[in-house]
Amino acid sequence: DGNYDKMGAYQVFGQVVLNLPSHGKSAAIYRRDLNLADATAHVDYEAHGITYHREYFASHPDGVLVVRLTASKPGAYTGSIELSDAHGAAVVAEGNRLTAAGALDHGMKYESQLAVLSSGGTLKPAGSLIEFKDCDSITILLAAASITSTPPAIDVQHDRVSAQEIADRLKPRMPRMETPHFTELDVRAGDGASQGEHAARFVCPGAAAAPAYCEG
Repeated sequence: DGNYDKMGAYQVFGQVVLNLPSHGKSAAIYRRDLNLADATAHVDYEAHGITYHREYFASHPDGVLVVRLTASKPGAYTGSIELSDAHGAAVVAEGNRLTAAGALDHGMKYESQLAVLSSGGTLKPAGSLIEFKDCDSITILLAAASITSTPPAIDVQHDRVSAQEIADRLKPRMPRMETPHFTELDVRAGDGASQGEHAARFVCPGAAAAPAYCEG
């Protein structure tokens, strides 16, 4: 009804922390990227001779955020994943799932669920976190919502389908943008750097067709 005192406002649901103690200061050759064509983000780095890769995406039809962790060698992942609620709700760990449920000051109830799937290795709940050891890969699924009729649910059967199959099923099948202007601008940082100064170069493939636009 437009009454923000009654309706409330968007809230931070909480925080997910990925603990990888053995990586620490040994991580090197760090790289991040965002692929606008398929709506995925990635992180790559090396530690102890192993190349680690992360992929992030959101599946709107499934209502989940997905984080996929893989490595160049088997058994490379040992650590823990924890969930904290921004409004003080208790986090319960059971099986491969963390759940937090609470209510805002004006009475609206909410719930968040985080499921951890692994290939190889072991998973076990420990307090408000899930520990994993010697895993080949990790898939994290996160769902959160206010509860108006039914709470959010992450529908997975880890014993019947692999983490890779789940990630592949949830990954969005977004067609590439048809407009040629989607890839018109190429920003490269560091090209032409000299004497410790960093330069950025802007390349516009369509310069011949739109010189005024490319020149700023």
